[in-house]
Amino acid sequence: MPVLLSFDYDGVLVDSLDDLVAKARAAHRLLAAEGELVGTREPSREDFLATEDLTLENIAKRIGMPSSTIPSYSDKFFELQQADPGDVRAFPGIPRVVKELAQQHVIVVVTSSSRSAVRRILAQSSLADCVSLIYGGTQPGSKAEKISLAREECGTAPDDTYMIGDTVSDIRHGKAAGVKTIAVTWGFHARDLLLRESPDHVADLPEDLLAILAGH
Repeated sequence: MPVLLSFDYDGVLVDSLDDLVAKARAAHRLLAAEGELVGTREPSREDFLATEDLTLENIAKRIGMPSSTIPSYSDKFFELQQADPGDVRAFPGIPRVVKELAQQHVIVVVTSSSRSAVRRILAQSSLADCVSLIYGGTQPGSKAEKISLAREECGTAPDDTYMIGDTVSDIRHGKAAGVKTIAVTWGFHARDLLLRESPDHVADLPEDLLAILAGH
């Protein structure tokens, strides 16, 4: 039975926080120029770090955006991300670790970002061949549903599937999907916040993933 590793993208594979904030602010300015965002503020870095269920929709709600405007905001954000994935780099150590894991395991990416943008950055990091499937932010369904879909498509049992994430919501979605969870501490949410969710494992460095998964 194969082992499925479901990686979050932002904050786990790549250091993308600054780029996400910049694009979220740019999308806000585009809507504001059209007169659709009177009385709302641009999102900040702190908004991204403080939002537990980190989706663009929840960022929009946090800054007081009207619900009727959120779909247009999401469309503009993804258009910006697809047009320019940005100067986003893999975290140090990630390329080597992912390549080594891919030799023995099936790797997919479950992300709130644009699938095409993720694919381009993975290619730039020489990781595209390591990833079997990408479930992006424009696809319907929660992360938990996408993890379950990946498990079905790859033919893996829950005990042979891991969600590897850097946010509280990643761990919660992994648990909701009934799979094992690995919290990584080099991403968006602090270690103590992640520990409150009782992940099955904690990785403080990319290399820790090799040790955690060595026995599986």
